[in-house]
Amino acid sequence: MSMRIPSATVLITVFVLMILALAWGQDAPQPYAKNAMCIACHKGRNPGLLDRYQATKHSQTAPAEGMTAIDIYRRSVGFKSADNSFYEKGVGCQSCHSPGAAHLKAKGDEEKKATMQRVDALEKPSQKLSVCGRCHGDYTVGGKPFAEGFKIGDDLFAMDGFKLNEITTPGPFQQLNELESSKHGANNVTCVTCHTSHEEMAAAPQLRQKVPELCLQCHTQEHPCTVKADQVPAGATCATCHMPEGRHVFKVQK
Repeated sequence: MSMRIPSATVLITVFVLMILALAWGQDAPQPYAKNAMCIACHKGRNPGLLDRYQATKHSQTAPAEGMTAIDIYRRSVGFKSADNSFYEKGVGCQSCHSPGAAHLKAKGDEEKKATMQRVDALEKPSQKLSVCGRCHGDYTVGGKPFAEGFKIGDDLFAMDGFKLNEITTPGPFQQLNELESSKHGANNVTCVTCHTSHEEMAAAPQLRQKVPELCLQCHTQEHPCTVKADQVPAGATCATCHMPEGRHVFKVQK
C-alpha cells in the first residue's frame, strides 16, 4: 500500500530546499546574503512589510547595460569598481540595513538585531544622511563619484577625501547637497525625518505622511504661512513654494 504525501508538505519541503540551496550557493567569506533570504523570513515575521516595500521605486530599480559606474553603484549591492561588478542587483534590504550573512547565522532575536542597522536609530544626523546620501548625492571620495566600501553606520562626511560637489543646475541625485545647505540641514533634519524606505504613499514619494500634514508635524502655528490666499495656486502645498521642481532646498519665501 503506497503512502500519499500531502501536497502542502511537498511544497514546504521544496521551499525549504530552495532557501538552503541559495544559502549554500554563497561564497563563505561573502558578507552579503541573497535578498530572497530576507524575503523568506520577513514575509512571515513582518506581514505587509514586503508588499509595501515592493510598491516603492527602490524595489524596482536595477543596473542596465551601458550604465556608468556611479549609476550601477546606486542600483546594486556589493559594488566593486575594479570591474563594475556587484553581488546582487537592486536596492534591497542590505542597501540600508547592512550585509546580511552574519544576520542569517546569528541565533536568537537579540543577536540577530545586533547584526543589523536601523537608519532612524543611528546616533548622529550625519550617519543617517550618509545612508541615503551615498546614492542620492553628488560628491566624490578620493576622486571617485561613489563611496566604495561604505558601511551602514559610517559617516560619509568623515570619509578620507570626501567632497560635496557644487550644484549649479537641478539634477536627479542632488538631494544630499541641497539638504546639507538648507535650513533643514542646519537643524539636523535628515532624510528619514520625512521619508520611509518601506512604503510608497499615495500622494508622494515614500513620505511618512502626506503634505501638508507632514510639514505641520514641526511647522506649527508658530510659523504660519504669510502668503495671501489669492496668491496661492489651486492645489498648491508647502512643497510647491518651498521645494521648487521637487528640489530639497526648502526655500524661504520673502
